[in-house]
Amino acid sequence: MWWTIVGSTINLISITIERYLKVVHSVWSKKWLVNWIIYLAIVFSWIGGFITNAVPIFLTSAVKSGVCYSVAFWASHESRLAYGIWYFISFYVIVLFVFVFCYGRILITIRRQAVSG
Repeated sequence: MWWTIVGSTINLISITIERYLKVVHSVWSKKWLVNWIIYLAIVFSWIGGFITNAVPIFLTSAVKSGVCYSVAFWASHESRLAYGIWYFISFYVIVLFVFVFCYGRILITIRRQAVSG
C-alpha cells in the first residue's frame, strides 16, 4: 500500500512543476510541455513509487523457520540509516522545497499580473 502513497507524492510534485511552468514560464510551456511528456510523468510517478518501496522490501525480507520477516534484514545499520536519510530528504525535504518554491513563484507571478494589468 505504501507505494501508492509515494506514487501520489511524486505525482503531486509533477503536477506542481507543470503548474509552475504553465503560469511562470507560459511561453516555454506552450512550446515544450507536450502531452507525451505529461503522460511520461504520470507513468514515472507510479513506477517510481513502486520501485522506491519494492526494492528495499525485496532486498531486506526473508523467511526464517516458516515466518516471513519484512524489512528486517539490512546488510548493516549504516545501510538502513543511509536509506532512511535518503528517503527523508527525497520525500519530505525536497517535496516541501518544491511546493514552497513553485507555489510561491506562482503567487508572485499572479500578483504581479494583477497589479500591472
